[in-house]
Amino acid sequence: MAFLQDSDYKPVITTDDLDTIMQSDSSIRTSAEDMAKEQMIGYLSGLYDTDAIFAEAGQYSDTRNKMIVMCMVDIAVYHMHSQLPEKMGLEVRRTRYEDALKWLKAVANGDISPDLPAADPEPDTTNWGSETRQKYDW
Repeated sequence: MAFLQDSDYKPVITTDDLDTIMQSDSSIRTSAEDMAKEQMIGYLSGLYDTDAIFAEAGQYSDTRNKMIVMCMVDIAVYHMHSQLPEKMGLEVRRTRYEDALKWLKAVANGDISPDLPAADPEPDTTNWGSETRQKYDW
């Protein structure tokens, strides 16, 4: 089931406008949401468990991070809007899209620490001669 629900779009775009940019074709929305998800995973996967973040699908879940939902909606709406003829009304969508990317970059750089499940650190399996490398935190 999809991560985003119809109600997630309401703070950003009216139902009629959403239907217009989808051109009454739900596959356009599905494709845009998939692109948005993959784009977000690219920013978040180094520090956060993206499988857990995007596993909150189905009925509206209060456990979903609201910034993740908002960014995904903004990115998906941007992608749907981008395919319209003459990019009608794209400027406000571009601004929201760029804001979403700025937030994701800040998260990826560690400037912002959202309440998201952390990625499992990979164990250091580098073999240094006959000894396994030791990590010391002093």
